[in-house]
Amino acid sequence: MSLSVNMCMTHSITQKFKFCGDGDCPDYILAIIHSNLCGLSSIKLKSFSSRVVLLIINDTTVDETEFSNLFDGSVNDFKSAFECIRFLLLSAVRFGVTKDVFSIELQQLGLPREHSLALGKVFDEHFGSIESYLRKDSLYINKLLSSNFVTCDDGIDCVTMKFRLSNSIDGSSETEQTININNTDIPILLKELKIIKAKMDELDYGQ
Repeated sequence: MSLSVNMCMTHSITQKFKFCGDGDCPDYILAIIHSNLCGLSSIKLKSFSSRVVLLIINDTTVDETEFSNLFDGSVNDFKSAFECIRFLLLSAVRFGVTKDVFSIELQQLGLPREHSLALGKVFDEHFGSIESYLRKDSLYINKLLSSNFVTCDDGIDCVTMKFRLSNSIDGSSETEQTININNTDIPILLKELKIIKAKMDELDYGQ
């Protein structure tokens, strides 16, 4: 076992982390840091992490064989490392931590100092592009493509609302949802939607 991996073998982590939204770091991320990331040199980790960022923001299909040689030909180790770095960087950007805080917290997780600084540099260099990616894609679950409203048949006092959605939360690329609502509830729904719209308009998405 290499010295870098030995340096990662620490006691169980119980503290909270700002890059995780003042929450716990998932155990599987901690395990991958110890078993995979620590085994790379800091230079290889920085190069690999920069490539991971480009694959994420460009929605590029990952070639598993391209980097598996970094992990002694293990595709599974590569996949784990990729998902670990993806989580670390996206989470740090999502919660708006600084490069210094990110690097320090990585060291607290057991990643060697040089590795933590290397990943911190990647985070700092690509913060803007990752932030733009999150703003563009993160809020588009169940994105509305079109809507249609028709009066219910058979004299029932209601309206049928049909919504065509993309990027459905269940994983479907496109789906249609139907809702029946009583006519007397429509003014209530409209009032609540106006309240929600007003609150959304108050938010500063630049922060």
